[in-house]
Amino acid sequence: MANITSVDYKNPPFALGDNFYEEATVTVPSGGLERGTILVRDTSTNKFAAATALSLVNGAGIAILREDVENTTDSAADVHIRVMISGHVNRGLLAKIGNTALTDVQADILRSQSFIVEKVAEV
Repeated sequence: MANITSVDYKNPPFALGDNFYEEATVTVPSGGLERGTILVRDTSTNKFAAATALSLVNGAGIAILREDVENTTDSAADVHIRVMISGHVNRGLLAKIGNTALTDVQADILRSQSFIVEKVAEV
């Protein structure tokens, strides 16, 4: 049976504690990215971008956005921002990868990269 974390207030937190962050350059598409977006590092540029698929390729790092990032320009822009590189996260608040919710296999990949993905229920 899965472990469930419960909170007693509306709008449960995204980061659930014991998290680590680093300053990173993130390529943000026009329109921006939402909190909980899973990012994959491009090993050729050392920049993060939103994951379109999630797999362990070439040892690329994985990070998660901890806040919304806006981009009001017509093209992608590089933004220097603090990203989560490991810790406990609320599965329900992770952004979709493509148009698909996070799968159990993808949650396992995040776990292998030092993220604990937990279901949080409102009570």
